Amino acid sequence: MTSPAKKIALYVLMISAMAFATRITNNMISTTAPLIAKYSYGMNSFEVGLTGTLIYAATLVSTALINPRLDSKMRKNVFVSASILATLSEVLLLLGTIPLFWLSIGLFGFFTGFLFTNLITSISMVSEGVTRERFLAGYSISLSLGLVIGPTIETETLSFLPYNLIILEFLPFMIVVSALSFLVKFKEKNETKGISGIGKNPGFLTSILAITAYNVPFAAFTVFMAIYLRTQFHVSLVFSFSVYILFFLTSFVTRIYLFIRPLRAIKKPLFFLIYLTIICVVLIPVLTVFHNVYAVLFVIAVLGIPHGGIFPISTIMLSRGVPRESLNAANSYFMSYNNVLFIIIPAIFGAIADIQNELYAFAYMAIAPIISLALIKAKYAKNSIVFHS
Repeated sequence: MTSPAKKIALYVLMISAMAFATRITNNMISTTAPLIAKYSYGMNSFEVGLTGTLIYAATLVSTALINPRLDSKMRKNVFVSASILATLSEVLLLLGTIPLFWLSIGLFGFFTGFLFTNLITSISMVSEGVTRERFLAGYSISLSLGLVIGPTIETETLSFLPYNLIILEFLPFMIVVSALSFLVKFKEKNETKGISGIGKNPGFLTSILAITAYNVPFAAFTVFMAIYLRTQFHVSLVFSFSVYILFFLTSFVTRIYLFIRPLRAIKKPLFFLIYLTIICVVLIPVLTVFHNVYAVLFVIAVLGIPHGGIFPISTIMLSRGVPRESLNAANSYFMSYNNVLFIIIPAIFGAIADIQNELYAFAYMAIAPIISLALIKAKYAKNSIVFHS
């Protein structure tokens, strides 16, 4: 391997490590905050849903309103500052008061928005073609690995640590991100041009529809699944939380497969994954009616497959269809849209659960992937640039 190739490989490894550390902490906050709200502060389902809404609303501000409008030098400064301040906001959760609870999760969401957007843009700029898509798959693996290890750590310690003290275990990850943030490279040229055309770009729009198909049910899953299992099946807290390990493990294996065997023709795999999402989301409430917790766990494990596949496929479609000079803005808006889903879906799910029940709430989550699949087939299925078909 040549020296420049080694430098690129080491840089990609560093970015992936930062993505892993940020994701493992972000997921811990997203899944633990609802438990703190429910069992430490006695909040109702709607208020529990608002924890996710606040985190991702704050992230939306940084990814959609601020980051796309920053030049490279300013983004570098903001990125470094955000990594440090995200770590400090995590510390606030340790203080254990309701006002600081809401403040800390909001600040954490705001600052991590700068991190995810710029990390994925940095990976997208490293290379071209199959190599870039393999790097994106590797980046997705690092995210998925964080989603496996994080819940494993939490499950092992929930039996003897209160919810807010679990945060202590994850502080070192964000400290590492803060230290490495000074080494992240930002392009010198202006990357903010081309923003106006992104909303019509097929690569951007197909990635938005694809991620909608999965992140609508996943947003509900992240906030409510542990609570759902406890409520419906009366299982222990440790058992209900361990479902995240099962789910993210199958997601992780899926992303490893995509890294080893990068996809060129992605249309059929994408359609298969969306169909699988619809089937699994419908099966969860159906199997719950029959009180078969192990069948539900199996479906949750299968649901990890589209989670592992749809995100990297979406980033590949984005990188294929969007010009390089517009990638920063496109990635910012792509991540912003993800945050919009995580803002509204937990609140909607919580409201439905309070008005009707959790079974209806999960069943309704199948509507979005059905609509998304229909729109992709109708408008973009024949696009050879995005799908290479």
